[in-house]
Amino acid sequence: IPYTFSLSNNNETLAIKNSSTFLDTVNYFSFQGASNNGRSLCKINSLWQECSPTPSSENKVQILNNDFSSLIINEFLPDPQGYDNAPMPNGEFIELYNPTNYSLDLKGLKILDNISRSITITDINVLNTTIIRPYNYLSVFLNGKYTGFLNNEGIERVRLFNGDILLDEVTYEGTQEGLSWSKIDNLWQK
Repeated sequence: IPYTFSLSNNNETLAIKNSSTFLDTVNYFSFQGASNNGRSLCKINSLWQECSPTPSSENKVQILNNDFSSLIINEFLPDPQGYDNAPMPNGEFIELYNPTNYSLDLKGLKILDNISRSITITDINVLNTTIIRPYNYLSVFLNGKYTGFLNNEGIERVRLFNGDILLDEVTYEGTQEGLSWSKIDNLWQK
């Protein structure tokens, strides 16, 4: 019988053992963090704390910033092949870019369409985590929530908000199935 190994999401004890000698043990609980949020628990300076996963690398604390002012809409797909509101990673998406040297947790930010329907960024409409690392991208998917959030015909406006603060917006007209609008060298192209 093949050996299987699975970590519980709460109340788990891990141990490293050499023959009959325990070399190290750790108990963890969901209240410590890293529970269904794409983060992990890392031992840094002898303390266990929530951090970004760093498999096979040195553990580092990820310092999050809450200055979203530089965040930009970088790409969006209004008319994918198949269903617009298909489950991720298919269907419509809006890609955001973080041009700063600090990480941002985008959970709670909103994307609004032309008629002010909104998508709140949460763990259920991103692939791994709502945290966007420096100089990196994060895609937000409809994930079955709306039919045709992004218009395929006529003028559409996509806006990114932090509360009542408008962070970025883009207006487009017309789409082609399977082609996204992408910001390349500060110009929108499809």
